[in-house]
Amino acid sequence: MSRHIVIGDVHGCLLELKALLDELRYRPDGDRLYFLGDLVDRGPYSVETVRYVRALTERSDTVCLMGNHEEKYVRFHRWEQKRAATNARNPMHFNEEKEAIYADLSQSDHEWLAKRPYYHRGKDFLVVHAGVCPRRHQTIKDLDVPKYRNRLLRLRDVDAGGRMVPLNESRRPGQGHWSESYDGRLGFVVYGHQVYDSVRDHCDTAGIDTGCCFGGELTALVFSNIADRTYHSVHAQATYASYTEDD
Repeated sequence: MSRHIVIGDVHGCLLELKALLDELRYRPDGDRLYFLGDLVDRGPYSVETVRYVRALTERSDTVCLMGNHEEKYVRFHRWEQKRAATNARNPMHFNEEKEAIYADLSQSDHEWLAKRPYYHRGKDFLVVHAGVCPRRHQTIKDLDVPKYRNRLLRLRDVDAGGRMVPLNESRRPGQGHWSESYDGRLGFVVYGHQVYDSVRDHCDTAGIDTGCCFGGELTALVFSNIADRTYHSVHAQATYASYTEDD
């Protein structure tokens, strides 16, 4: 029976990704892979991870979503193209590590990144990078509204009215992670972005970013039927970055 395999935020941890696929006995001719985005930054092999996953999307049944980290490279590249054409200033700033990653990505890599979808809907499940907003994502069509798209990449907490709460805003009464109040309207949602010590399977959602780049684990959700899902993880081979939340 064919399997769906959803993999959390890789963040350049290519060795762990290959180990996880080996442990799962991944079959390119029978399994469908989904990557939740954030292939790049923090870990040691960002560019190599992009090219490895890109090859999977080109040669097998594989979906790779846009993550907030990829989106920054996409925006940076657009500004650099504009600067080259018009001498306009690029308002974005990358540190040395990001500059090196950006420079090592080829033009075709940049074009591939820019085409990543923001979500994928299966028969009874939805995969997104960060989450679905209770207020703005009432139906599946709302996920395609450009002005609401940012929430798919960066959503964490929502207020009592279901509005997205900015990352650095002080916590207020009634505020909590969007998954805590999810009502199942769009099916079972699998997401990354929010780092957990272990899988958070709660209220028709599963958060599977278990912080591999921070010395945690790289996790996959595996199922043929979402009701019979299982989780599989491999430990990080090292701690590649200090834990920080970002947008």
